[in-house]
Amino acid sequence: MVKKFLFIEGTSVTTNGDLRITFGKLFEKKLKGKMPRIIMGNSVNKTIDKFNTDKTINPKFLLIDLDAPKNKKNNKITEYNLKDKQKCVFFMIQEMEAWFLSQPELLDSIFKSNISEKIRNKNSEEIEKPSKLLQELTNGKYHKVKSATKLLPRLDPDKLIIQFEDFKNLIKELKK
Repeated sequence: MVKKFLFIEGTSVTTNGDLRITFGKLFEKKLKGKMPRIIMGNSVNKTIDKFNTDKTINPKFLLIDLDAPKNKKNNKITEYNLKDKQKCVFFMIQEMEAWFLSQPELLDSIFKSNISEKIRNKNSEEIEKPSKLLQELTNGKYHKVKSATKLLPRLDPDKLIIQFEDFKNLIKELKK
């Protein structure tokens, strides 16, 4: 079996929790036996650089924040000079936090708050700066890494597949 590699934007520092492990727990729910090796790339530019410069790793995939509405994906592909690799590039739209906002019942349980009441009927892909909204909704308790390491393994990947086309397509590619 060919080992696949997934480069993900996010810190490799584990002081506040290990994003690599918790992303792994999320993906394992759909990819048992076909798990890629996950490489945390730190910032978006460093992640893209790692993805681009390592010529020995194949097949490889890239998962980064879009930091824009999904209709801007082609612009970002061009901006990041990934045109020739676009079939291997997947986005968290707009940010990873949109995944959390799409399953607000998890936020309610983690933050002991009625966050779901405040974001009812919102399409999480359309929320500009989901991380900022999470900060506001949790009265500053949301932490990009600490909170993510609690939330990622608890996400329902089937719900993510329904709501986020790039997540669905990434899972499909990794299963091949």
